[in-house]
Amino acid sequence: MISITKATPSSITVLVDNKTVKVSGESFLRGHGSPDFIIDIGSIKKWDAPFDMVAITESERAVIVDYLLKELTARQWYVTAE
Repeated sequence: MISITKATPSSITVLVDNKTVKVSGESFLRGHGSPDFIIDIGSIKKWDAPFDMVAITESERAVIVDYLLKELTARQWYVTAE
């Protein structure tokens, strides 16, 4: 199971099974032609504590980014990942 547990102007926390990861990014004022949020793919490296000694694999990272793009788009956000 994967879900968003928290969103701030500079990050989104994602729950994957029993682990979380804080995905950094940047938000922008809506309606001005820029994305509402840009996901920083490079920030997805390790799980949050207590699993912070475990690296996130490339396939896990791809699943997280794909989920965020689809979920946020469904919520009417204009979002991109870099």
